[in-house]
Amino acid sequence: MLDACGLAWGPTGGVGYQIATGIDVLHADSDLDILVRTPQPLARIQARTLLAMLDGAPCRIDAQLETPGGAVALREWAGFAQRVLLKSPVGPCLCEDPWAVRERAA
Repeated sequence: MLDACGLAWGPTGGVGYQIATGIDVLHADSDLDILVRTPQPLARIQARTLLAMLDGAPCRIDAQLETPGGAVALREWAGFAQRVLLKSPVGPCLCEDPWAVRERAA
């Protein structure tokens, strides 16, 4: 589904850990944590469409959007809040545009 959208992505969280280590950490109720690379801005309407597609998957998918300034939760970016939490290399900050790298720390 993400490949069809032309988005580069990969697993993180428990799935990523299990792939990297070979240690069984997953169970039937495990969610799938993924990182979606978005070097260019993803419009909120596109985020809502992507979230709706992921919400139709057989397991819960928790997606983070990687931007040039850090990462933001897809579910949060797809919402209607004016500002969202960007997790950046210099710390978390609330911002209106996760692709604008000149945001202030919270």
